[in-house]
Amino acid sequence: MYGMSNNSKEQDHVRRMILDDVIKLYPFKEVYRVYGDTFEDRDILKKVGISFKQQYDGVVISKEDLEKLLENDTPLQRKIEQVIEESKQKSRDNISKGILDDGVTLYLVNDMYKVYGIKMDQKKDFYNAGFEFKETDEKLHTKNFVIGKSDFEKSFSPEVQEYVDKFNQKKNYHQQTQNNEIENQELESA
Repeated sequence: MYGMSNNSKEQDHVRRMILDDVIKLYPFKEVYRVYGDTFEDRDILKKVGISFKQQYDGVVISKEDLEKLLENDTPLQRKIEQVIEESKQKSRDNISKGILDDGVTLYLVNDMYKVYGIKMDQKKDFYNAGFEFKETDEKLHTKNFVIGKSDFEKSFSPEVQEYVDKFNQKKNYHQQTQNNEIENQELESA
Protein backbone atom coordinates (compact mmCIF):
# COMPACT_ATOMS: atom_id res chain seq x y z
CA MET A 1 0.00 0.00 0.00
CA TYR A 2 1.06 3.56 -0.56
CA GLY A 3 0.14 5.02 2.81
CA MET A 4 -3.65 4.77 2.72
CA SER A 5 -5.26 6.35 5.77
CA ASN A 6 -8.76 6.23 7.17
CA ASN A 7 -9.07 10.02 7.12
CA SER A 8 -12.51 10.63 5.66
CA LYS A 9 -11.82 14.36 5.15
CA GLU A 10 -9.10 13.60 2.59
CA GLN A 11 -11.18 10.82 1.03
CA ASP A 12 -14.14 13.18 0.64
CA HIS A 13 -11.88 15.80 -0.97
CA VAL A 14 -10.44 13.29 -3.47
CA ARG A 15 -13.93 11.92 -4.12
CA ARG A 16 -15.12 15.43 -4.98
CA MET A 17 -12.08 15.97 -7.24
CA ILE A 18 -12.97 12.83 -9.20
CA LEU A 19 -16.70 13.56 -9.43
CA ASP A 20 -15.98 17.17 -10.54
CA ASP A 21 -13.48 15.99 -13.21
CA VAL A 22 -10.58 17.79 -11.54
CA ILE A 23 -8.68 14.50 -11.75
CA LYS A 24 -9.30 11.41 -13.88
CA LEU A 25 -8.10 7.87 -13.35
CA TYR A 26 -7.12 5.44 -16.10
CA PRO A 27 -5.87 1.85 -15.74
CA PHE A 28 -2.17 1.46 -16.49
CA LYS A 29 -0.41 -1.86 -15.91
CA GLU A 30 -1.09 -2.80 -12.26
CA VAL A 31 -2.04 0.73 -11.12
CA TYR A 32 -4.26 3.62 -12.17
CA ARG A 33 -2.69 6.74 -13.61
CA VAL A 34 -4.06 9.99 -12.28
CA TYR A 35 -4.38 12.93 -14.67
CA GLY A 36 -5.43 16.47 -13.92
CA ASP A 37 -4.61 19.16 -11.41
CA THR A 38 -2.72 17.23 -8.74
CA PHE A 39 0.09 19.58 -7.72
CA GLU A 40 -1.73 21.87 -5.26
CA ASP A 41 -3.49 19.00 -3.53
CA ARG A 42 -0.55 16.59 -3.54
CA ASP A 43 -0.44 16.31 0.28
CA ILE A 44 -4.14 15.40 0.46
CA LEU A 45 -3.80 13.01 -2.48
CA LYS A 46 -0.82 11.30 -0.85
CA LYS A 47 -2.90 10.54 2.26
CA VAL A 48 -5.28 8.43 0.17
CA GLY A 49 -2.49 6.72 -1.78
CA ILE A 50 -2.13 8.98 -4.83
CA SER A 51 1.45 10.06 -5.50
CA PHE A 52 4.18 10.31 -8.12
CA LYS A 53 5.94 6.98 -8.66
CA GLN A 54 9.16 6.93 -10.67
CA GLN A 55 8.64 3.38 -11.97
CA TYR A 56 5.37 4.51 -13.64
CA ASP A 57 6.72 7.91 -14.65
CA GLY A 58 3.61 9.62 -13.33
CA VAL A 59 1.06 10.15 -10.59
CA VAL A 60 -0.66 6.87 -9.72
CA ILE A 61 -2.82 5.04 -7.21
CA SER A 62 -2.55 1.30 -6.56
CA LYS A 63 -5.55 -0.90 -7.30
CA GLU A 64 -5.73 -1.75 -3.59
CA ASP A 65 -5.82 1.91 -2.51
CA LEU A 66 -8.39 2.70 -5.19
CA GLU A 67 -10.58 -0.17 -3.97
CA LYS A 68 -10.48 1.30 -0.45
CA LEU A 69 -11.41 4.72 -1.81
CA LEU A 70 -14.29 3.26 -3.84
CA GLU A 71 -15.58 1.00 -1.08
CA ASN A 72 -19.38 1.33 -0.89
CA ASP A 73 -19.31 4.40 -3.17
CA THR A 74 -21.34 3.47 -6.25
CA PRO A 75 -21.48 7.02 -7.72
CA LEU A 76 -17.68 7.26 -7.61
CA GLN A 77 -17.29 3.78 -9.14
CA ARG A 78 -19.68 4.72 -11.93
CA LYS A 79 -17.87 8.00 -12.58
CA ILE A 80 -14.50 6.26 -12.96
CA GLU A 81 -16.03 3.54 -15.18
CA GLN A 82 -17.72 6.25 -17.30
CA VAL A 83 -14.46 8.17 -17.77
CA ILE A 84 -12.61 4.97 -18.73
CA GLU A 85 -15.31 3.90 -21.20
CA GLU A 86 -15.43 7.38 -22.78
CA SER A 87 -11.66 7.28 -23.15
CA LYS A 88 -11.78 3.82 -24.76
CA GLN A 89 -14.50 4.97 -27.18
CA LYS A 90 -12.49 8.05 -28.10
CA SER A 91 -9.48 5.81 -28.78
CA ARG A 92 -11.58 3.46 -30.93
CA ASP A 93 -12.91 6.49 -32.84
CA ASN A 94 -9.37 7.80 -33.42
CA ILE A 95 -8.20 4.38 -34.63
CA SER A 96 -11.25 4.04 -36.89
CA LYS A 97 -10.52 7.41 -38.44
CA GLY A 98 -6.90 6.37 -39.04
CA ILE A 99 -8.03 3.15 -40.71
CA LEU A 100 -10.65 4.80 -42.92
CA ASP A 101 -8.20 7.57 -43.90
CA ASP A 102 -5.65 4.90 -45.00
CA GLY A 103 -3.13 5.98 -42.39
CA VAL A 104 -3.34 2.77 -40.39
CA THR A 105 -3.42 -0.70 -41.92
CA LEU A 106 -4.51 -3.97 -40.32
CA TYR A 107 -3.30 -7.26 -41.83
CA LEU A 108 -5.10 -10.42 -40.84
CA VAL A 109 -2.70 -13.26 -39.96
CA ASN A 110 -3.89 -16.38 -38.11
CA ASP A 111 -7.03 -14.68 -36.72
CA MET A 112 -4.94 -11.76 -35.41
CA TYR A 113 -4.79 -8.29 -36.91
CA LYS A 114 -1.27 -6.84 -37.09
CA VAL A 115 -1.18 -3.05 -37.19
CA TYR A 116 1.08 -1.03 -39.47
CA GLY A 117 1.44 2.69 -40.04
CA ILE A 118 0.82 4.10 -36.58
CA LYS A 119 2.50 7.23 -35.30
CA MET A 120 4.05 7.66 -31.87
CA ASP A 121 1.17 9.80 -30.64
CA GLN A 122 -1.31 7.01 -31.46
CA LYS A 123 0.20 4.38 -29.16
CA LYS A 124 -1.96 5.37 -26.19
CA ASP A 125 -5.08 4.90 -28.30
CA PHE A 126 -4.05 1.39 -29.32
CA TYR A 127 -3.27 0.33 -25.75
CA ASN A 128 -6.49 1.94 -24.54
CA ALA A 129 -8.60 0.18 -27.21
CA GLY A 130 -7.35 -3.26 -26.20
CA PHE A 131 -4.49 -3.84 -28.65
CA GLU A 132 -1.32 -5.53 -27.39
CA PHE A 133 2.23 -4.62 -28.40
CA LYS A 134 4.11 -7.87 -28.82
CA GLU A 135 6.62 -9.75 -30.94
CA THR A 136 4.98 -10.92 -34.17
CA ASP A 137 7.98 -12.39 -35.97
CA GLU A 138 10.43 -14.46 -33.95
CA LYS A 139 13.02 -14.60 -36.74
CA LEU A 140 13.07 -10.86 -37.37
CA HIS A 141 12.27 -9.91 -33.76
CA THR A 142 9.66 -7.41 -34.93
CA LYS A 143 6.93 -6.09 -32.68
CA ASN A 144 3.55 -4.83 -33.70
CA PHE A 145 0.29 -3.87 -32.10
CA VAL A 146 -2.10 -6.79 -32.48
CA ILE A 147 -5.70 -7.60 -31.66
CA GLY A 148 -7.63 -10.83 -32.07
CA LYS A 149 -10.15 -10.87 -34.89
CA SER A 150 -13.07 -11.53 -32.53
CA ASP A 151 -12.00 -8.69 -30.19
CA PHE A 152 -11.70 -6.36 -33.18
CA GLU A 153 -15.19 -7.32 -34.33
CA LYS A 154 -16.62 -6.66 -30.84
CA SER A 155 -14.92 -3.27 -30.55
CA PHE A 156 -15.21 -1.61 -33.97
CA SER A 157 -18.12 -0.54 -36.13
CA PRO A 158 -19.37 -2.65 -39.04
CA GLU A 159 -18.15 0.10 -41.41
CA VAL A 160 -14.56 -0.23 -40.16
CA GLN A 161 -14.76 -4.03 -40.14
CA GLU A 162 -15.99 -4.05 -43.75
CA TYR A 163 -13.21 -1.68 -44.81
CA VAL A 164 -10.54 -3.84 -43.17
CA ASP A 165 -12.07 -7.05 -44.62
CA LYS A 166 -12.10 -5.59 -48.14
CA PHE A 167 -8.49 -4.48 -47.77
CA ASN A 168 -7.42 -7.96 -46.65
CA GLN A 169 -9.41 -9.67 -49.43
CA LYS A 170 -7.77 -7.38 -51.96
CA LYS A 171 -4.34 -8.07 -50.45
CA ASN A 172 -4.98 -11.83 -50.55
CA TYR A 173 -6.19 -11.60 -54.17
CA HIS A 174 -3.01 -9.77 -55.25
CA GLN A 175 -0.85 -12.22 -53.31
CA GLN A 176 -2.63 -15.20 -54.90
CA THR A 177 -2.25 -13.62 -58.36
CA GLN A 178 1.50 -13.20 -57.79
CA ASN A 179 1.80 -16.80 -56.57
CA ASN A 180 -0.05 -18.06 -59.67
CA GLU A 181 2.25 -16.03 -61.94
CA ILE A 182 5.32 -17.51 -60.26
CA GLU A 183 3.91 -21.04 -60.58
CA ASN A 184 3.12 -20.43 -64.27
CA GLN A 185 6.67 -19.16 -64.90
CA GLU A 186 8.11 -22.22 -63.16
CA LEU A 187 5.90 -24.55 -65.24
CA GLU A 188 6.85 -22.79 -68.50
CA SER A 189 10.57 -23.02 -67.72
CA ALA A 190 10.32 -26.73 -66.85
